Amino acid sequence: MPPGFYLSYLLPMFTSLFFLMSKNRETRFHALQCALIDALTVGYMIAYGILGAVYSAIRYGGKPISDNDPLDAVTAIIFMVLPLALRGFCLVKLVRHNRPFIKYLGALASRLAYRERRGQWTGWPGAG
Repeated sequence: MPPGFYLSYLLPMFTSLFFLMSKNRETRFHALQCALIDALTVGYMIAYGILGAVYSAIRYGGKPISDNDPLDAVTAIIFMVLPLALRGFCLVKLVRHNRPFIKYLGALASRLAYRERRGQWTGWPGAG
């Protein structure tokens, strides 16, 4: 397997986008799936940030959140564990020579990676 498959999941957030320029469609699939994992991570970080601000304003009235607050601990664990778990799942599947496919993210990545690219040079018209 090309190293781009593994590097897409090993490199930090959104660095997998460098592999989108690859001619190998499977490499593009892995790059897109990893970028979608990163976008999902950013999305829930923003959502939790908004919910956390509302929660702290209601519960603490603008004072700093307590160190032993359960929501703060759960949020920190989810921020750390979910992206690592998704990337780890994909890496384990690759090592076992299976195609990692996360249900909705994989379907979107597959649709984007395997479509025909516009503006791609296909040769001179009529050349055989």
